[in-house]
Amino acid sequence: MLFDTKGEALKKGFPFFIRSYVVLDHDIRAECRAMPYKRYVLFFCMGILCAMGAFAEEAFAWPLELPRALTSSFAEYRTGRFHAGVDLRTGGIGQPVHACKNGYVSRVRCSPYGYGKAVYLTLEDGRTVVYAHLNDYAPALREYVRNEQHARETYTVDLAPTPGQFAIQCGEVIAYSGDTGIGAPHLHYEFREPDERPVNPRLLDIAWPDATPPVVRTILITPMDPSARINGDMQPVMLSAHPQGNGRFLCDAVHARGRLGFGADIIDPANGGDNILGVYKLTAAAGAAELFRVQNDYLSYDTIRHGAVSWHPYLLAQGMFLLLWRWPGNTAPSYSFSSGDGIFDMGDATTTVTLQAEDFSGNSVSIEIPLEPGGPGQSPILDTAIPPENTPGAVELSCFGTWACITASFPHAEPRPPVMQIEGPAASTGGRFVRINDRTFRAAYDPSTTGMAALHIQHPRLQEQSFRAAVFQRGQGGPAQWGDAGVEAGANAAYGTLFILEEDKPAESPEALRMLGHPYRFWPDAAPIDEPITITLPLPEGISDPSTLAIYRKTNKGWAMKDTTRKDGALCARTNELGVFAVLADEQPPLIDQVQPGDGCSTAKRPTIRASIADGGSGVEAFEIRANGQWLLAEYDPEENRLEWARDEDLPSGNVCIEFRVTDNAGNTATAMRNIHAGEASK
Repeated sequence: MLFDTKGEALKKGFPFFIRSYVVLDHDIRAECRAMPYKRYVLFFCMGILCAMGAFAEEAFAWPLELPRALTSSFAEYRTGRFHAGVDLRTGGIGQPVHACKNGYVSRVRCSPYGYGKAVYLTLEDGRTVVYAHLNDYAPALREYVRNEQHARETYTVDLAPTPGQFAIQCGEVIAYSGDTGIGAPHLHYEFREPDERPVNPRLLDIAWPDATPPVVRTILITPMDPSARINGDMQPVMLSAHPQGNGRFLCDAVHARGRLGFGADIIDPANGGDNILGVYKLTAAAGAAELFRVQNDYLSYDTIRHGAVSWHPYLLAQGMFLLLWRWPGNTAPSYSFSSGDGIFDMGDATTTVTLQAEDFSGNSVSIEIPLEPGGPGQSPILDTAIPPENTPGAVELSCFGTWACITASFPHAEPRPPVMQIEGPAASTGGRFVRINDRTFRAAYDPSTTGMAALHIQHPRLQEQSFRAAVFQRGQGGPAQWGDAGVEAGANAAYGTLFILEEDKPAESPEALRMLGHPYRFWPDAAPIDEPITITLPLPEGISDPSTLAIYRKTNKGWAMKDTTRKDGALCARTNELGVFAVLADEQPPLIDQVQPGDGCSTAKRPTIRASIADGGSGVEAFEIRANGQWLLAEYDPEENRLEWARDEDLPSGNVCIEFRVTDNAGNTATAMRNIHAGEASK
């Protein structure tokens, strides 16, 4: 029986995906209210049948009893990688999460970091669905995880139940949404093929409303080698796109020559503009011929970090430019749809390159980029022009791809170009300064082999400047040394060509750390690195306790400790990122504060036991709470700096000593004790 005597749906046994989306038209509902009870039941049942018919077309049930809304889409940019699933809006914590299809729980994870609490559901068709950032598990799973945590005396577990242990039916509640791990409350929802490839849910006919077309922010054109020019320059150019109506945009014409690459900073607004999603497909075409296509159907965990070169890594501060050409070494599946590399050779004819962006619902926009051959005319600088005395220029080294650019700029019109001398791997193209305007010259350094290079720039009105760089080509690894600091790269470290310069970099250490020696900057900070390189810094002398030492990298949030080893009197750390590094000592224990309950309190058998814990140095590595020496299940939230008992069992009766213990990554330990009196057992 579906209805009780009041005509209300009985929730027990009623499929949630029907219950959530049976919505009758307002006029029909008003008409039903005026009908006798039996006719009301008849109309309501008709509504149910209609909803059942609509959802019968879907192979996978929606996991939430909420309107379908995404906060992040498949294959979006994450720092140095792709996003492997979609994120669903939950509006907070505690929403029931339902199984999308029949299957069994094949994996359960619990961690303060990453996915937080997560359930992996293997379906009957061999696919796996990941539900992550959960607040809690369904009761049977919760008890299973709890038992394992107690047996191992650790909050962090990664468990693999047997296939028959937790059989799941479609629509069954398997967990509750939360914000564990990283990020605000949401549900990470990820489908993996039987071979573990993440797949775009749209390919599985999983739908959500999206009537908004993509929004064009900025278009990128970049020279692909030192001989190419865009508006007379060898640096990338960013263009505004002017709306023409009906989803068509037009850029101002540019003058170009040589080999060019295109990119676009395009977003897909969602949920009334509250969220920004990525586009599904981006193509470039010259006339009727498609140059290149990026299409987000599948990802691979083997190449998920190739997102680092799917968006232009050197221009992230200017825009999220999804590249319409294949960066050397980028083998991500999204970049597998075109046989060519996407590089456009300008030639001698006027042409228009058209970019088209499409979201996951088929809404699209197109952007036309008119290209004129050659470059804009420039007034010549006469050799007789004499700049004022004492007007020195400046030299800057930059990198926008697989070759380096050296810019010499002067405060006044300058008739003479600088001269660059190269020691080490020779430039295959470029190497000579060319005039950009009356005050600016640029030269390119585009080596073809691996080795140490020294670039010497000379000019009467420039202070002589030299750059000493390590050059690594893909397939060619090796060591590089700058005095007492060095790097070592494997054969697959470079995406194409990797430049690394070393320089001393003034920087202050945080209060919780002591800096030993001086910091080193390995440039360029934004360089994409495929296979991690090893950075070597000197081991400071006269250190009584070297166990507190490690290499740290400076980030926007402070200094981050790297996994550090010792070798031949030096410290070594592996990294996929360049930037500022230093040897720091963490000699201070973590902080334990705001402890509850207070010392001497009388409490129930399951009181709130929590503390604020933090470590401003190497970071929290381990944590625990014990009662009279017995381990208590406690959850650590690193974003809130909170450690709290799960209150999953009674405390011993009588006097109880509560001990908090926190250890940082350098081995420093802090403890806090509270003596309380626990009352009668909970009922």
